[in-house]
Amino acid sequence: MDELGTQTLDLDGMLLRGVSSGGIRTCLEVPSWKLLVDIGCVDHHQVSANTVLVTHAHLDHMGAIANHVALRELMGLGPASYVVPAEIADSVEELLGIWRRLDAATLQAKIVPLSPGQVLELTPNRSVEPFSTDHRVVSQGYLLHSTFQKLRPEFQGLPGPELAGLRKQGATISDEATRVEFAFSGDTRLEALVRDERVMGAKRLVMEATFLDDRVSPERAREMGHIHLDEICEHAHRFRCESLVLTHLSMRYSLKQATEIVKRALPPELAARTYLM
Repeated sequence: MDELGTQTLDLDGMLLRGVSSGGIRTCLEVPSWKLLVDIGCVDHHQVSANTVLVTHAHLDHMGAIANHVALRELMGLGPASYVVPAEIADSVEELLGIWRRLDAATLQAKIVPLSPGQVLELTPNRSVEPFSTDHRVVSQGYLLHSTFQKLRPEFQGLPGPELAGLRKQGATISDEATRVEFAFSGDTRLEALVRDERVMGAKRLVMEATFLDDRVSPERAREMGHIHLDEICEHAHRFRCESLVLTHLSMRYSLKQATEIVKRALPPELAARTYLM
């Protein structure tokens, strides 16, 4: 963890880097994808990200968008793509227009409206798809899909040279498959996540858990459009992810306190694959 509170997690060989404090700032980075989720703050590591996925327009999630645009311009990088809920795309364009006038700068950026059901291809084998969430303002989460070749069942277990020989003979030994490498929730009530099997079955699920104990009740958390740890415990059996990352913790908790609360509350099997950021 650096002086900004940024952490780096190695989740089964894929790094997740960032910071997320409820009401303060959230910016999560998948370095291997050159991608950010939310832009509530920015540091020099994150300027190189070509794609920024905005879950919603609260300041702690989108307040540094103009700063990111300006820093890329300062460093001679081309315009990044800022993927936003379609309903707010025009407002984001207007916001950047105001900053252009105030800053006397070009602030070149590609604002990409994207809605649940639409898919944005990043590379031939990587894509992004929004999913519906439920917050106090227009919001959405994001699925990061990867496409790969999966060996057909009848060929599994065969040695490499034999597989190579089959390929030379023209046999089709694999099929194209897709998996959800990451699901990012943004701010939301839990119901929006548990009703979506793609989210619950993602390899790595990064979700908010703003409130952890009885200082704020689950009912009050839902009123504010957030998730309480008690709700996660109630639905623990539904989390099929290999890694669960809890983010957006209230400033009421230090990371040490939050870790102790979460490890104590969650079933051991889920706690063993849970991280806090």
